Amino acid sequence: MGTAYEPVFNYNATAGVGQFNGSYARDYIGNLQNNAPGYPYSIVPYWIQATVNDLIISPLHSVASKPVPVAACAAHGSSCDSYLLPGGLLSSSPWPPTDHPSATVIRFSNAPSIQFDFYKETGQGIQFRDGDCSIYGNRTSLIGIKFCISESQAFEGSFSAGLYVCPGGGWDNACRLGDAQFYPNLTTTFSVFSRSSTFVAARSNMSILSVTSLGSPTQNPALDLAGFRFAIDWILDYSAANIPSPTSIAEQFFVSQRQLQSIFWSPVVVQHFYSIIAFPFWSFNANNFGSMEESGTGITPNLPEEFYVTASVSVPHSKIVISTAMFSIFLTLQVILHLFIWGVFAWLCIKRPLLPAITSYPLFDFAFKTTCKPVRLRETQHYYHLSPPSTLPTGRLGASDGDVLSILENCTHTLRSDDDLVRLEDQNQQRLAPATPLTTR
Repeated sequence: MGTAYEPVFNYNATAGVGQFNGSYARDYIGNLQNNAPGYPYSIVPYWIQATVNDLIISPLHSVASKPVPVAACAAHGSSCDSYLLPGGLLSSSPWPPTDHPSATVIRFSNAPSIQFDFYKETGQGIQFRDGDCSIYGNRTSLIGIKFCISESQAFEGSFSAGLYVCPGGGWDNACRLGDAQFYPNLTTTFSVFSRSSTFVAARSNMSILSVTSLGSPTQNPALDLAGFRFAIDWILDYSAANIPSPTSIAEQFFVSQRQLQSIFWSPVVVQHFYSIIAFPFWSFNANNFGSMEESGTGITPNLPEEFYVTASVSVPHSKIVISTAMFSIFLTLQVILHLFIWGVFAWLCIKRPLLPAITSYPLFDFAFKTTCKPVRLRETQHYYHLSPPSTLPTGRLGASDGDVLSILENCTHTLRSDDDLVRLEDQNQQRLAPATPLTTR
């Protein structure tokens, strides 16, 4: 089964997610600070912290995808997690129309999207330099983490990222081990791809329901690492934002140190880690509020051409999807079966064989249709007749299996046509001519 979408109203819109632009991050964060002149701390709006935690698993923004078999996922495809960010209804402008209430979904055609393929590294597979990392914490709290990002040394065009928990806290640009034996951590090699997608979102809750088609992926090997680190610092540095450490994003990793030691207990924390990496790409692209030119309520002018798409208010219908291969096999078997059936029917019409009259019950045929013929005993060369089934002591209907078999134990039972029986009867008459008995001296 599948779903088809019947459009009832089309309108022009902007939708999709583009590539990360570090200048958008600097302009957006600087504009926030300009709204509060003299405020000594960085300003991180609540919606940022509310979104960054589960961006890649939120159906408002993202759907699971299939990894592109390049870079790390070419060799470790089964160990890769892939997420497609088409943006969803939340990233579209203008606001969707409110008429046609019976049409429950909106379909966006060929919107630009980005796809992340994450390969979770294990052990000490990735080594970072000090310049690749930033440490977030302060002397007054044990909660500290270190975040690192660099270009991958093993896979060209990909990137390596790591998040390390500082068990003894982090300050003075040092991640402290405390009494722990090692730094609980998450590391990944990831690739970013641009591709178009046609997706469907629900009007009721704005969730992405399905992606009906995908364009060819194009890997994006260029990343403004300085701008990316600037955006990550803004998100994770709770001291700079004067956010209490227990309410910071870093807290969820600090309290999950035991989970980070097991691949079975850590998936939720891993998804938080991936969401932090994906957030700057999603937020600071041309078609989101990270861009100062984004209007929000209307179509933004001067966007790249690929962001201008057609949106269709649609009615979903169930449809049957037929597999071509399975349908071909089904037809082939049906043709063979019908040829066999009609071949047997044609043979019966041409040959017209006389078939024996039998039932579906062998014991019934034995008891009612078997005729006992004379049997020659080797010792005497005489012919003797066995008692026919009619002489069964309890009658035909009351006879047990043993009664019938005791009568028929010396009989040879062969199903023949009526013509065969007539011919055999003539032969038996000839063989039953008087024979000379054996004389014993």
